[in-house]
Amino acid sequence: MKLIYSDKSELKFYQRFLLYFSVIMLLSFFMILSILLISRNQRIREYKVQSEAQVRYLGDMIESHFQSVKSDILFLPELNELIRYKNIQNDEDRHSIELEFLIFSRTKKIYDQIRYINKSGKEEIRVNYNSGNPNIVKKDDLQNKKDRYYFYESYSLDNNDIYVSPLDLNKEQGTIEEPLKPIIRFGTPIVNSTGEKSGVLILNYLAAELLDELESATHSNPGVFALMNEDGYWLFQDDPDQEWGFMYPEREHLTMRIENPDLWNEVSSSPFTQIMNQERIYTFLEIQPLKDTPGIKNGPKWNLVNWICCEDFGISRESLLQKLLFYNLLAAFILGFLTLLLARAVDQRNKYKTALTHSALYDSLTNLPNRELLKSRIEQLIEELKRYEQIFAVMFIDLDGFKSVNDTLGHDSGDELLVLVAKRLKNSVRSSDTVARIGGDEFVVLMTHLENRDQCSIVARKVLDAINKEFPLSVGAANIGASIGIALAEAGTVPDMDSMMKRADEAMYRVKNSGKGDFQID
Repeated sequence: MKLIYSDKSELKFYQRFLLYFSVIMLLSFFMILSILLISRNQRIREYKVQSEAQVRYLGDMIESHFQSVKSDILFLPELNELIRYKNIQNDEDRHSIELEFLIFSRTKKIYDQIRYINKSGKEEIRVNYNSGNPNIVKKDDLQNKKDRYYFYESYSLDNNDIYVSPLDLNKEQGTIEEPLKPIIRFGTPIVNSTGEKSGVLILNYLAAELLDELESATHSNPGVFALMNEDGYWLFQDDPDQEWGFMYPEREHLTMRIENPDLWNEVSSSPFTQIMNQERIYTFLEIQPLKDTPGIKNGPKWNLVNWICCEDFGISRESLLQKLLFYNLLAAFILGFLTLLLARAVDQRNKYKTALTHSALYDSLTNLPNRELLKSRIEQLIEELKRYEQIFAVMFIDLDGFKSVNDTLGHDSGDELLVLVAKRLKNSVRSSDTVARIGGDEFVVLMTHLENRDQCSIVARKVLDAINKEFPLSVGAANIGASIGIALAEAGTVPDMDSMMKRADEAMYRVKNSGKGDFQID
C-alpha cells in the first residue's frame, strides 16, 4: 500500500523520527548487549571462583579421611596380640585379635571389613561391619584371596609401606555386591620378628561417606559435584546409570575419554582445569590422596569435578539472547515513545522557526515577499548587474480606488481584494520575477534578466489589464485601477536599492498626477 502524507513537513517528520529511532535503538542495542555480557561474564567468574574453592575444600576433606585411615592401618599391626600371633599362631591370641578388630570396627564405623590374610592368601581373621552390627566371621566362611589384586599388591610391599587400591565396588564370590558398596582397600604387610612376611592386613574402607560428601556439596552449592578416576570413568555423579562403567561390561563406553575426547584432553593435560564446554562451566581438580606420604604405594588418582549448567543459572547463550530480545523490545517501546516526543518537539521547533522566518520575510495577508525580502533580492540583482550586466527593473504599483472599496465594503472586503490583487499580479509576471507587498495597497514587481525596455512595457500592460478587470468579492464586486512607475537598471549603471525605489516611486506619482491608470518607465 502506498503511504500518502498530508504534506512534505509530515513526511520529513516521519523521516526524522525513523532516523532518530534507528540511531537510538542501535546505541541501545549495543549498550544492553554490553551490560548483559559484562553481567554474564561477571557471574561466570564468580561461579568459577566458588567452584574452585569448593573442589579444593573437598580435596582437603578427602585427604583428611585418608590420613585417618593411614593412622589406623599402621596402628593395628602393633597390637600385642597380633605381634605374638604373627610369630606363633595360637587360638588364644587369635580370639583376642578378633575381639580387638570387632571393637575397632564398632568404634570407627568406616571399615566394611578388617582382615588378616596369611602369606598364602587365606583369610585368617575377618570382621565384617554388617551395616553397624559387626561380627566375627567363622573359620568355615573365610575365603582365599590369593588371586585378588589387593592381596598381592600389599604383600609385595616393604614393612610399614601402605597400598591404596582404586575405588571400586565390593565383590563377594566374584559377584558385585548389592546394594552397591564402594570400597577402597588399604593394605600393609605383616612382618614377624625374623623379618619374614607372614601375611597382610587389609582394611576395606567404606567410601560411601566420602561420596556422601560430594552429594551434600551438590545440594548446597551451585552445580553438580562428581568424582572421576584416572581413566575417565565416573565414580560418582548425578546420574547413577553413568557410574562404575569399568565394573560393568555394558558400560565400558561410559568414559569421558570416549564420550568427550576434546574435554578429556583438556582435563588430562593439567592438574587443574576450568573450561566452558557445551554450555557448562567445568572445574577439574586432580587429587591423589596421601601422595606426599612416605611409604604410600600406588595411590589412586582422581579428578574432582564440578559442572554448572549455564541454562540452569540463567547464563547460557540462549538465556542471553532471550534477555537481549526482552530488554530491546522494552527499550524499543520506551525509546520509541520518547523518540516520538523528541521528533515531534524538533518538528514543532523547526515549524516555529520556519514560521518565524516566513513572518519576517513575507506579508501575512497575501503571503507575498515583504520589504525585507525585496531588499535582499534587489541587492542580489545589483551585484549581478555589476558582474554580468544583467538588466533588471523595479515596478512600483499603487492601487487606484482601493480606499473607496475599503470605506464602502469594509476592511474585510479590502483585505479580500488585496489577496485577489496579489494572485492576479503573480499570474501576470514571469515565474522568475518577484511580486512583493510593501505596505497598504502598494505592490512592487521585481523584473529580472531583461533584454530591453520594451519587456517592461509588456509586463506593465499585462498588470494593468489584470487589475482593471472586476474583482468578485464576498459582499459584492469591486472595480479598481493601478498607477505604475518603473525604474530600469541598465548595463553600465551603478544603482542602489534606495535610488531604484525612489525612481520607481517618483515615476508612479507622475502617472497619478497625469490621470492614473497608466505606467511610466524612468
